[in-house]
This record gives sequence, C-alpha cells and structure tokens, in this order.
Amino acid sequence: RVLQSNPGNVDALVELSELELELGNRQDSLTHLYTAKTLSSSNTLSLLHLSQICVRRHMFVDARDALSQVVSADPGNREAWYQLGLVQIRIGETSDAEKDFRTALQLYPKDEWSRVALGSVLMETNREAEAETEFHRVLAVDPRCGAAHYYLGQIERNRGDVVLALAQMKQAVLDAQQDARPLTALGELEMQQHDLAGARRSFTQAIALDPASAVAHYHLSLLLRTQGETQAAKDQMDLFRKYHDQEKNRGIVGLVRQGHWDYAGFLPAS
Repeated sequence: RVLQSNPGNVDALVELSELELELGNRQDSLTHLYTAKTLSSSNTLSLLHLSQICVRRHMFVDARDALSQVVSADPGNREAWYQLGLVQIRIGETSDAEKDFRTALQLYPKDEWSRVALGSVLMETNREAEAETEFHRVLAVDPRCGAAHYYLGQIERNRGDVVLALAQMKQAVLDAQQDARPLTALGELEMQQHDLAGARRSFTQAIALDPASAVAHYHLSLLLRTQGETQAAKDQMDLFRKYHDQEKNRGIVGLVRQGHWDYAGFLPAS
C-alpha cells in the first residue's frame, strides 16, 4: 500500500525485499533491493539502511558502494567510516579499510571499536607490533575489552609464548562470556599444552554458545580422534564440513559494534 501511493519509498522497498527473501522469492527480493539502491543514491539515511541489509545478506560489495556514497556526502560520519572499513576487510580491501578506521579515529580518537578494527587490519597485513600498540591503547581505556585480549592472545601465540597467550585468551573468555571464539582459541592453546580435559571443556562450551562454529567442531574432532573416540570424531568433522561450507558460501559475517565483535579469519584452511 505504501508503494502504491509512493513508489519511490526506499525504506518500504527494502522491507518488501526482506519479506520476499523470507518467502523464498530471491529474484524478486533482489529486484526490490537494487531498485532501492538506485533510488537511495542521494539519501544518506536510506543508504545506511541499505548497507546494513546488504551486510546481513553478505552482499559486501553492494554494502561498500552504499557506504562509500555516505562518506562522500557526509565525510564527518564516523560510524559510516567504521562500517565501511568492516565491509572492506571482508572483500580483501585491507589498505582502504585501514584508511577508513584511521579516518574514524581522527573524527573521534576514543572510538574503541574503530581502534580494535584497525588493530585487526594491522594483524592481517603482518604488522603485529603496530597492532599490539593499538590493542594496548584500547585496554588502557577499557581493560575489559574482550576483543583486544583475544587479538593480543593471537599475537602472543604467533610469537610462541603460549603462557602469555593463555593468560590473554582466558581474560577474553571472561570479558566476552557470550562469544564462542575466545573459548575455541583457548581450547586450541590448551591442546597445545596437552591439557586435553581443559581443551575438551572449552570446545564443548564454545559449541554450546555457537552450534555453527566450524572451527570449534574441527578442533574437537581432532581432540576426540587422539582419545580414540573415532565415531564421535567423525561426527564432529562432518559438522565442521557442513558449517565451514556454509561460511565459505556466505563470506565472513558480523558487525563489530556495541560490544559484539567478530574476527577476520582464524579458520583452518580446509
């Protein structure tokens, strides 16, 4: 009804697109979404709305295009720069993502999540010393930032200091108790230390939080195999393949904002 009286209502087109997707009408859904994209080119609020829908659907190139239009029209929009950086990480544009996060930090130097994201890009481009500095800056302001502890744990692990890595990852688990990824990383470190009981507990807890965590199923399968639980190990590997294939089809997902965070990668290669 809204579209009958106002065919150019972008928000209505986006919502109709979402409804068509829920009904399984993928082509109609895309048609409405791309119509909304065309119509929203001069409206930053509509572009932001559109970008979030595209991210939710893992249409990262379209999200990047929408957010690029936002920051071009409104270069002082810190949140848009931050979201643009997240999207560009996911399509491999790490150099541009770094610039986006640095721009967001210039606009607001206390932006914790832009600094965390900047650190993740620095890690992605093999500049761990610079990344470490950024994560410590975050923790100086917010000592309970689970994402910063998580990444610092990864850095210590890469350096071969398992003891420090364990300490950072345990803190990440405490600070992000509803997130499966620190638990999975902790389990990997516990396996490395031959604490199989602890590792099994960590992987099991991670799967309880996120049953679709491919990496947790993968490492639990390896652990069960070492303990002679052949069928259970096979079951876990089957779940790994199922969820890993889904992740590859979708792309890396999630928004790092308001305390909810994700990490670019750390899945096994196969």
